[in-house]
Amino acid sequence: MRRTLVVGASLALAVGLAGCGDDDTDHKSSSSSSASTSASGASSEDLSTKKFPVTWNDALKTAQDKFDGDVSKIELEKGASGKYEYKIELLSDQQKYAIQVDADSGDTVNEKTEDLDKDEVQSERKSDKIDMSSVISLDEAMTKAKQVQDGPINKWKIEGKDRGPQYEFDIDSTSGSEDHEVQIDAHSGDHIKDS
Repeated sequence: MRRTLVVGASLALAVGLAGCGDDDTDHKSSSSSSASTSASGASSEDLSTKKFPVTWNDALKTAQDKFDGDVSKIELEKGASGKYEYKIELLSDQQKYAIQVDADSGDTVNEKTEDLDKDEVQSERKSDKIDMSSVISLDEAMTKAKQVQDGPINKWKIEGKDRGPQYEFDIDSTSGSEDHEVQIDAHSGDHIKDS
């Protein structure tokens, strides 16, 4: 009788544990499928077609209202909150000003001003300054970038460089591999190949 109870209890315990193992496996597979769905959902957003209530011009005006300087960078990407933010950098002879502006609300997310290093005073402004009236439009640069690499653009920026301003686009790979970074000369519209 004792043996029957022990065997019966052992059998019941084994069936119960096996059932728990199946539930855990199902939970893991549903978690990984929802994770892959959200990852693929993120890559379907394309900044070449998505429009925001706040444009990069609006964000730049916000920055220029707060700091007197020349544009050295404008960027649009997802911030820590998961929302898209413009990152604007302005340079004076002595300082660099950076501001993050929410692309939906226009609210200032973050801002800071810092003094330039001694070797950057006056020279940084001259080398990194972007004359926005002399560069090709963002739309034209996006079109050129998509001719180099097709796919949704998930981040873009225009930045002043020693050799002149350039656009940079992060384009999702359609094959599921890493993003592609495409750089476009902001004056000529030519693709800048990796050296």
